[in-house]
Amino acid sequence: MVVEVKDVYAGYKDKEVLKGISLSVEESNVIVLMGPNGSGKTTFTKVMLGYLKPFRGEIKLFGKKPGRDVFSRVGVVFEEPAVYEELSAIDNVKIFADVYGGDVGWALKVVGLPEHVWKKPLSTYSRGMKRKVELARALVHRPRLLALDEATNGLDPAARAEIHQVLLSLKEEGTSIFFTSHYLEEAGKLADRVYFLKGGKLITGDDLDVSYQNLFFRVLHKSGDVEKLPATPENFVRLLESLKRGDVISASLEGATLEDVFDILRGE
Repeated sequence: MVVEVKDVYAGYKDKEVLKGISLSVEESNVIVLMGPNGSGKTTFTKVMLGYLKPFRGEIKLFGKKPGRDVFSRVGVVFEEPAVYEELSAIDNVKIFADVYGGDVGWALKVVGLPEHVWKKPLSTYSRGMKRKVELARALVHRPRLLALDEATNGLDPAARAEIHQVLLSLKEEGTSIFFTSHYLEEAGKLADRVYFLKGGKLITGDDLDVSYQNLFFRVLHKSGDVEKLPATPENFVRLLESLKRGDVISASLEGATLEDVFDILRGE
């Protein structure tokens, strides 16, 4: 098992954000954690990786407690950009390669960054290109676990699709991926398993209840047809399967916020 999290409670000072979280990530699997803003996705990611100490509970990465001896097998990209704007893509990635090892050219090629921009300062890059540099930096040492916290947030659909292809290729090569997101189609295309986080607690398929109001999924099929489906848990599961097969291009929930999705899934 790559990641094992058991009954974890965590937060900041006297504020409890995570309440009894248990989750696992297996070899070559993609786990997507979804939740509205403020639900604790970033907190969970930091706790899982050992950046934040939990109040109580057990966390293991590759069978060990998070620490320096396992960090060399992990690559991380957080939501907030963290690059050196005045440096080139090569130099940004090389900083990490000098510490953890790896081939800078290989990493930049894997993420699909055009070679003619490698030596240009990142201040001249688009947001999507900067994100590719961050991904290359996280991959340069070929980690066994890649953790991405809202890594595609704010990117246009084309840039997101390019990163999706990179992640699926990495999965085929045996990399395990933990991904937080609020894009439904992202979960459908990438995930072996989807978890929902609300109120500091995880909601999985076992907790689903058929209870919805006048909400629906707007679905764009590969054929170009647009369909409206009632926002039931059954249709949600069907959509994830269709997105994975490529029969559906995108799906969005209409008439509600993402917060409402979790209310629907819990039957509230």
